[in-house]
Amino acid sequence: MATATSFKIRVPKSRTGGLPELTRGGVSRAEPKKEANLPGGSSDLPGTYITAVPPLAEAAMTEVEFLAVQPPYSFARLSYNERKKEYLYEVIEPQLSPNEAQLLKHLKQTLVHILGSEGTIMGSADKRAYLRASVENYLKTRGVTLSPLSTERINYYILRDFVGYGPVDVLIGDESIEDISCDGVEIPLYVFHKRYESVKTNVIFDSEDVLNSFVVSLGQRCGKQVSVSNPILDGTTPEGHRVQATYAREVTTRGAASPIRRFKEKPF
Repeated sequence: MATATSFKIRVPKSRTGGLPELTRGGVSRAEPKKEANLPGGSSDLPGTYITAVPPLAEAAMTEVEFLAVQPPYSFARLSYNERKKEYLYEVIEPQLSPNEAQLLKHLKQTLVHILGSEGTIMGSADKRAYLRASVENYLKTRGVTLSPLSTERINYYILRDFVGYGPVDVLIGDESIEDISCDGVEIPLYVFHKRYESVKTNVIFDSEDVLNSFVVSLGQRCGKQVSVSNPILDGTTPEGHRVQATYAREVTTRGAASPIRRFKEKPF
């Protein structure tokens, strides 16, 4: 029987640096803790001048945790819906205007050709500096003038997608997440959280091309080639993340899939 595409990443606990965390109320899975001052109105929403944090989507939702993953750019919010009796993990990133989104698309297409195979052997710091310089040169040679805010937003997504883990970069940045699973196109990703177990996220791959490209990039990180003729990926990234994935519709019925598993410092 064909199975849907999936990916799992398990990240070692011991990593350099730390993520600033803002937690509003430790809660149990069975009964979330309620707080009178949870953000829900426009006056006390967290966020920055680059990334605005939207209010909760429903009145029945209560915020239980808020994490600053890469401030001032990316955040994560975990909420509980009392009506649906379920948790939701929201990834919150800078919102692009239509013009910024179009520019980002052209920039990424250009950078893919410029980087070529060299992009896979560059160190993280060198790659970040190279990408920032490339964005600046792209804008200058084409006479494109951006505000400092637009430039910061564009650079965030360039670095996220070419240095980080793209759409799942925020999820990997949260050390409470042990597994990330994708079952195909237009299906919300699920994470396994160490406190709340299986939780649906707001991260969705909206096209097969985007999901296939993501699986190929995972293969490159693992030093393996993924293609129609070699659609199964089982490897480990340089950071120690275990990755299992399938490519396109050669194996699965819903397109590419890739589970990303976060490994513990001391395996069981």
